[in-house]
Amino acid sequence: SSSSSSSSSPSPFSFLLLCISLISISSFTNAIDNNSCKNVAISKEQCMNATEFTTKVQNASPFHTLRGTIDNVLSSTTCAKLTNTLLSASDFISGSGYETKDNNLPNTYKAHESYSGLDVASLSKLLPSSEDYDWFVTLREHVRKTTEEALGLCPDTLFVHYTQIAQKVEGGLHHPHADNCFHTFVPATTTTSSFEDDDDESDSSYMMAKCDATKAHPYPSRVAASILYLNSQQSGNYDGGEFYWADMFSNGGGEPSVIVTPKEGRMAFFTAGVENLHGALPVERRVRDEEPRRLALAMWYVTDEQLEEVIPPFVGRPERDDNEEEEEDVIINTPSQKLLMKIPIQSMKTGALKLSLWFHLVKQQSNPTKKSWQANEGVDENMLTMLYRDHSALFSITLQKNVITIHRHVDVHVRPASLQYQLQESVMLHDLLDELVKLAFGKLEDGDGGGGGKEEDRLLVLRDKDVIEEARKVLPAQRSGR
Repeated sequence: SSSSSSSSSPSPFSFLLLCISLISISSFTNAIDNNSCKNVAISKEQCMNATEFTTKVQNASPFHTLRGTIDNVLSSTTCAKLTNTLLSASDFISGSGYETKDNNLPNTYKAHESYSGLDVASLSKLLPSSEDYDWFVTLREHVRKTTEEALGLCPDTLFVHYTQIAQKVEGGLHHPHADNCFHTFVPATTTTSSFEDDDDESDSSYMMAKCDATKAHPYPSRVAASILYLNSQQSGNYDGGEFYWADMFSNGGGEPSVIVTPKEGRMAFFTAGVENLHGALPVERRVRDEEPRRLALAMWYVTDEQLEEVIPPFVGRPERDDNEEEEEDVIINTPSQKLLMKIPIQSMKTGALKLSLWFHLVKQQSNPTKKSWQANEGVDENMLTMLYRDHSALFSITLQKNVITIHRHVDVHVRPASLQYQLQESVMLHDLLDELVKLAFGKLEDGDGGGGGKEEDRLLVLRDKDVIEEARKVLPAQRSGR
């Protein structure tokens, strides 16, 4: 790559772009073990704001995309503390953090059961102390600033949309994908600059990745991402597992073209679109008798402050009596999490009930208008959430052993739940309670019980309808009447 500057010595910004371009060649497979590209100071005059950044990404040549790697973003000591001292493999939530390819079904985007993760909300409950939690939040901000600077952005241009400590065990992988759209391969055109070195510009079999406009992606606002290795293949007892950028001109295959070798503290950063298709190679067992465990800190970014990830206050693990024979249901209230209702139950078929409620929530996403709500799985295994379009709040439904709880979640440090949210939340919860009544007391011959037509097949058993009406008393609005 050559700089357009007329000066004999390149500016810090042009040097940064040169470094990034050096690892952006998508013609051959490369393994990155040592990268000479480091953080480069960007002055206010040289840095990009959000609009300039968007324009640059849209106009970038496929061979000169904004991406790169940086070593020692976190020290090996810091990585070891995070992985060995603070986290237990049993704490990881299967499939956490990944939306589905099919917007109507949960948990179809992960490979088998070999991918799991912990997000900030989970860490606020699992880390040993508030000091450990504050330390992690500080590390998160350091990674955000490093990514922002590496992309040549002005301070406070990027906001974290989602944070996750991602774990892959044996068989864990990710197929090539973009982070803000679903991609497809189409015949490339001769107008594409990617053919400048191709001998046959008219080869119609040559394919190019592009966003598929027919499929709605759950995170279209994401503009960038970073993946920071927390352990190496040796310390994690795994082979494979390498992050890679895929060839967007691979005749439909999306084959790896740049492979980033795992190393503690090494971070890959990149823009979120099809210009940076990426994935992870399968994790393989290194030593027969030891479980492989590949860990990384993954972060996704937006430029809209309204979409910034909520940092909940530290909660910690609930204290329990060592002689306690049976685990009780845990109900947590914090300044950012308010218990709205608690519905006692006699019995339920948890997995089937969760799926039934998931379908109910998906159907409610366009109530009262299109894309008013977004249904997601929660941080806990038996939790579902509904996020309102103004991002001022969401509510969660958690299926516990003897109770169904519904909470409202807000970021009290940013803003309270909007009045519009509170009104629409009430309508949604009235509909949800109606659905629970139908499942618990509806006519089986009409299919309302959610089971196989027999009383014992009901997905939910309540003492009587009074428990629903008691819960309904906290809701100010009337039913939607639909």
